[in-house]
Amino acid sequence: MRISEYIKRIDQAAAPAELFSLLTQAAKEMGFDHVAYAALMFHHDDRAINTPAARQYHAPFVAHNYPESWIRHYYDHNYQNIDPVIFSAVQVARPFLWTEMADIIKLSDAQKLLLQQAGDAGLNNGVTIPRHGPLGHVAAISFTSRHIHTDPRFHLNRLRICSTRFHDAFIKFGAVAKRPRPIPALTDRQRTCLKWVARGKTSWETGVLLGISENTVKVNIKTTMEKLQVNSRIAAVSEGYRLGLIDLGPP
Repeated sequence: MRISEYIKRIDQAAAPAELFSLLTQAAKEMGFDHVAYAALMFHHDDRAINTPAARQYHAPFVAHNYPESWIRHYYDHNYQNIDPVIFSAVQVARPFLWTEMADIIKLSDAQKLLLQQAGDAGLNNGVTIPRHGPLGHVAAISFTSRHIHTDPRFHLNRLRICSTRFHDAFIKFGAVAKRPRPIPALTDRQRTCLKWVARGKTSWETGVLLGISENTVKVNIKTTMEKLQVNSRIAAVSEGYRLGLIDLGPP
């Protein structure tokens, strides 16, 4: 599924469960069999996606398609209280591979055992996309694969876009309807910078491609984020596409 098609279908989804189905479909096409959406700072029972897996278990999971045997083991051992993925998602706002968590937090022996057992259960090549919102709200979308050769780095940019669009759409189902705001105007330079962000380019790389300084790129991207009222580059890409301000086709 193309990113443009995914975003279109996410925006047309009629229920949270449909959103999660689209996310898991997109993930599977990239080689990730399992997806988990965890929310740390809002009431689980108020926002849980209406699936048997979500209803049966307590926070942090809002929705997941993890193996049932692993979920039973997870809660039987109270792993929700020590899960290093959750601890790491609170600490950093950037995506991280599960193999990088030891650089984010000091892993206890119990946490190392948890990760080892998760791998044994078929949750390999884990990558998590945190979402930090206002008032300390934190959510995390994690992707894992049964296949040890799946490369999360290769798919990271697509996973970030898919996760961001899913999370933003899911939150809107529980939010009070707001009056539509005017679509902000972006300059040609801001649109171009945002398109290169969508392709995973750094500010320095974008500057080289456009023949401008790295600082000029950063200023344009920062201004674009302010206009779109978002707090991350990847959220700006998602919102920019949704509003028709950029396309995600070839350069």
